[in-house]
Amino acid sequence: MEGALTGCVVGAAFWLCIGAIVLVPMWLRRREDARFQKAIQGAYETGQAVTPGFVEALAQGAWAGASLSVAEQDLRRAVLFVAAAMGTAILAYGLSVGILVEGEISDYINTALAAGASGILALIGLVHFAFWLFRRRTPADRGPGQGAAG
Repeated sequence: MEGALTGCVVGAAFWLCIGAIVLVPMWLRRREDARFQKAIQGAYETGQAVTPGFVEALAQGAWAGASLSVAEQDLRRAVLFVAAAMGTAILAYGLSVGILVEGEISDYINTALAAGASGILALIGLVHFAFWLFRRRTPADRGPGQGAAG
């Protein structure tokens, strides 16, 4: 019974990690959209002129992620891949705990597949981290509108 409970907890932790990776960026994007729309609505209500320059300035402030340098984007990707690797490692651990209860050869194969997927994701994350280390001091990789000082 204890192995089944651990398997349930590990499975739930895995899906919570995957859900967080998918849902948190979507939630942050909606929050920024709502802030942008609220600023435009406030400008209309107060009678300010909503010029294209005003909207563009608001949009650049709202979409700070779009103006990240390539190095910062690499760091974000590295964090996401390492988080996904941790989630699949938790899944592999849960499968290995299940093996202690059942012990069939197909369980070992599933654990090896999950551990292999975790290793691949971790290596991709480490490569992006290496890209970040290499590019963080290179001014030529700046995003649009970020000159050499940004």
